[in-house]
Amino acid sequence: MGPGGTAGISVLDSSLLADFRSGSFKLLSGQHLTTAGKKANNILVEERFARENGLKVGDEVEVTGNDEQTTADFTVAGIYRDPARTDELDRDHGISPANRVYVTLGGMAALGSGSGQGGTQVSEAAFLLDDAGAQDAFKDGARRLAGSQLDGFTLDANDKAVRQMTGPLQSISSTATLAMWLIGVAGAVVLALLVNLAVKQRRREYGVLLSLGEKKWKLITQQALEIAAVAALAIGVSSLFAPNLTQSAGQRLLDREAATAQEKIDSWEPPAPGSTGLDQGRSPDDQPVDNADPIDRITVEPDPADLAAVGGIGLGMALLATAVPAAAVLRLNPRTILTKGT
Repeated sequence: MGPGGTAGISVLDSSLLADFRSGSFKLLSGQHLTTAGKKANNILVEERFARENGLKVGDEVEVTGNDEQTTADFTVAGIYRDPARTDELDRDHGISPANRVYVTLGGMAALGSGSGQGGTQVSEAAFLLDDAGAQDAFKDGARRLAGSQLDGFTLDANDKAVRQMTGPLQSISSTATLAMWLIGVAGAVVLALLVNLAVKQRRREYGVLLSLGEKKWKLITQQALEIAAVAALAIGVSSLFAPNLTQSAGQRLLDREAATAQEKIDSWEPPAPGSTGLDQGRSPDDQPVDNADPIDRITVEPDPADLAAVGGIGLGMALLATAVPAAAVLRLNPRTILTKGT
């Protein structure tokens, strides 16, 4: 069919291969090779190979092993499509993509693969994680369990698709974090100035109450309770409007970042044939992942715990801004407060 001969690649579950999951390869007919049928002599062939040899799903074919002596009968379980050109040799096996055949473990064993070396040997293992955030924990666990058995293998995680999809979210996350700190610091400064002004404006009131025998701690407590009541009201009202405001602001930020990311993906061009692209500032490794469009929709749902934390921080700043100027005023005796006026 193409240059380089034919290569059989043994897999447990062909549907979990990166090319199939990304949508680069497409199953045209039949079914994938699965762990349930790993002992059966089944193969998955490329459509050009099937067309050249007149094969369809369910046909029986005889396959010869690498020793060119051992043969076994196989059933065509499925036919898939590889978009690569026939003359684009596979980097790992040096064959035409049209000649790549996937075989079950049982089928590979029937051809005598690994005989004399303790049976079939694993050259590569791929695991599909449900949570992209569990990659580091998975690698640590694999190293701990496998130990020296991993010698000669490279343990790596391919999170390129995840990074491509979540790139806009990461961008707005850093922007939102910076904005939060700026707003928080500015709000604390403004709040401290306003409360300090309010406390100083009540100097005469404090002097009169102290001259009448009122305790200083009671005055500070009264001021703190007043601030707490106003802060609680403000936090309650803001929690009603926060979801809609944050949803609108977050979506606008995400729209801009997602549009920029998508434009970068659409503008990518593969290197010219025979070139690595490095001389043009491009690399094949920079090729976007198919069917992994950047996330462009966000749903903001404030968590009650987060609202409580923000409210607690705001209330704490308000009380601190109250206590400091109040303590400074109440250090003076009533006569000094009244004679200094406001």
